[in-house]
Amino acid sequence: MSARKAIREVLRAARVYVHNLAPPERRANHRAAVGGMWDVIGPLQFDFMRDQGLRPEHRLLDIGCGSLRAGRFFISYLNPRCYLGLDSDESLVRTGLATEIDAATISEKQPEFAFNNSFSFPFNRKPDFALAQSVFTHLTPNQMETCLANLHAFAPNCKFFVTFNESSFAWPNGLFAPNTQRTFFYTRGQIAKIAEQCGWSMSYIGEWGHPRDQRMVLLTNRG
Repeated sequence: MSARKAIREVLRAARVYVHNLAPPERRANHRAAVGGMWDVIGPLQFDFMRDQGLRPEHRLLDIGCGSLRAGRFFISYLNPRCYLGLDSDESLVRTGLATEIDAATISEKQPEFAFNNSFSFPFNRKPDFALAQSVFTHLTPNQMETCLANLHAFAPNCKFFVTFNESSFAWPNGLFAPNTQRTFFYTRGQIAKIAEQCGWSMSYIGEWGHPRDQRMVLLTNRG
């Protein structure tokens, strides 16, 4: 790789990292806390998943559902008890439920939520699809392995769509301690290797319209 390209990638990583170091007053807003772009990234996720075959009768596991930037669309679209949301921040999800979705829709659709940062999936129903948008962008390799291994054990036959910050060279991500405000970059090969170690095969989708250039992959059970 040329020195010029390496410099461009480092500068891009620096811009993303600075964006995630938002001041506390900005992070206090439930829309800004999940990265903002509320009316762009939420509909983008919803349209993408429908294009991938998500139908109202399917069950969807939304990993890192946050304040329901996309969840508000999924909950309204899916049949009752078909939306499963996981996040580490219960208060953020509760705020989203209280401010972004009307009570009648919540009562009718009966979305189910779990709150932990260990990627435990204590749901009674298994998903047909799972989505982790802007989650692996903040995970160390060990955390990725935990998520993938746990999901494989819980729902090995679901289609798992994952976004990540793609780099053309390997960053020393494993040297850093977990931190939800830290941003990580991975090569396509690194993601594929971690997935394979946990029983998944990776299909690279790549560019899908994300305004911050996160790339998409599809993980499926290797059998």
